[in-house]
Amino acid sequence: MAREIGKQLDRLESLAYKVRTDQYLLDYLREWAETKCDLFRDDDPHMTDGEKIQDRLFLKDNFKKYMDILGQTSLDMIKFEADLMDVRQNIADQCFPEGGVDHE
Repeated sequence: MAREIGKQLDRLESLAYKVRTDQYLLDYLREWAETKCDLFRDDDPHMTDGEKIQDRLFLKDNFKKYMDILGQTSLDMIKFEADLMDVRQNIADQCFPEGGVDHE
């Protein structure tokens, strides 16, 4: 039984690492969006019309990528929640095979 519990705990650790990776990705995306917002100022008197057009095209092209990555991250988080609950149930089933915790 200890071996099976150890496997489930290893799985939990792996899931926690995935969440940490997803969090880093979200932080990166947030910083990226802030940087792009700072770079693109339509009213900047120092920007030429060509630079403004180039920035608009850059943002348009990359916005779809940004949304795809954000969507995948969201799906990963949903899967994580389901996996975590599965691990929890597996540990509970192994520790308390009779269907419950003895509260006495």
